[in-house]
Amino acid sequence: MPPSTLPRGAIVAACADMIRACGLTLAELAWHMGEQLQAPLAEPAKRVVGDQAERVIAFADQPKGATVADVVDLLGVHYATAAYHCDKLASRHKLTKAKGRGEHAFRYFANPHHAEAYVEARQREDAQREADEQRAAQEREQQAIQLATERQQKAPQKADAIAERARLRSAGLVANAKQNPTFSAPKDDPTKPRGEAVKTEKTVETRDTTVRPTARWQTQQLPPDPRYPSFSSTPFGVNPDTGKAWGARA
Repeated sequence: MPPSTLPRGAIVAACADMIRACGLTLAELAWHMGEQLQAPLAEPAKRVVGDQAERVIAFADQPKGATVADVVDLLGVHYATAAYHCDKLASRHKLTKAKGRGEHAFRYFANPHHAEAYVEARQREDAQREADEQRAAQEREQQAIQLATERQQKAPQKADAIAERARLRSAGLVANAKQNPTFSAPKDDPTKPRGEAVKTEKTVETRDTTVRPTARWQTQQLPPDPRYPSFSSTPFGVNPDTGKAWGARA
């Protein structure tokens, strides 16, 4: 007969269920078999987390939990080390990580109920904010519609006022701030042609014909140049040979 392919643990479990169904105990079975009942092996002791992990768990036991940045400040370690502690404790189910809508960083909670309550609170805040934004947008839209309606109602009145001011302006009457017509003389047109000045025998004309320097080189006081012709002592554009402008006939 081929050996059984069932796992040993499954066979033992089936036998134990049969013994319990018959109302027998393991002690009776051992007495019947002439063997002493051995005490079950003690479960291996669970590994205790370190001091830093205990501090992190105690700090995260609050309604808002703790972020990796909070753990950095708490332990005084690098950000990567703090993230390692948080992720390790979360994988061992010592902490529960969660984040609300719009948050980029996870929060770690020692109490799972705190994590659930925090996420629900964030959802309520987001819903309230969206409702407020939607209500504000509706109010702005209503104000825009009301303003457009008022402008349409005031448009005929404004057109009439503009036409009235144009009529008063053409008639030489200008409306002041109180809309009371006041007369104002027409302004002088600078484009009108003007006559020439009238000269009589008593008219005296005074003209200043003094030649004054208009450039810096004309004010220079230079010593005479021993070379001939002396270009340095000759005005600009004058031929030193002739004393006249260049190109002029002698």
